[in-house]
Amino acid sequence: MMFTKVFSTATLQTHSSFSRWQKKTSGCDTRMEAVYSEEYTGICGGIALAWLKKSISSNNGVHSSDELGSPHLMAIVSGASNKKSIPGHQGAVTLLQHDVALLASQGLSPGESLYGRTNFDPVATSLWIAKHEGHCIVTVSNTKIFHVMGGRSQNGVYDFFDPSHGLFRSSNMNDFVMGTLEHLYTYYYSKGCASGKWLILQVKP
Repeated sequence: MMFTKVFSTATLQTHSSFSRWQKKTSGCDTRMEAVYSEEYTGICGGIALAWLKKSISSNNGVHSSDELGSPHLMAIVSGASNKKSIPGHQGAVTLLQHDVALLASQGLSPGESLYGRTNFDPVATSLWIAKHEGHCIVTVSNTKIFHVMGGRSQNGVYDFFDPSHGLFRSSNMNDFVMGTLEHLYTYYYSKGCASGKWLILQVKP
């Protein structure tokens, strides 16, 4: 099966970029303190957006994690998207509202979508990425995890991007579907996302 890892995102997983900064004031003294929790905090949204923007602007895809830019900029994008509310919106934010706002923050627009309220479906996800020309954002969510990934189908080349693992590529649709399916089952479906909400959203420049 030709489903190749193009690059790893290990160099982007830094403690400093995962930090969330909080203002602390004591008397006349005000300072910024970094708060870091590897279990609950990540910058997957920012990394995925960096990959999407770079991949969309390229004619032949991304080939190195260095092309994605600074992880600290990715952390800023993620920090902004992690707000509990969207301006002008009342009540809880849905996956669709979250992802549309995330895309809009970087000048990107949404297209077609596939949404599941429960029972995350790695088969449908893998096939959707492969059969829809262009780019997409993939989000899975339950009470324990919230993770953003990306996909690309362009001129017979198929990419699957997971900010926690790296970029995977194939020029064969069947190999791509099987490789992406195995990845999603291994790291997400079997790790608690089987009963979670999920969304695939087409991304346009």
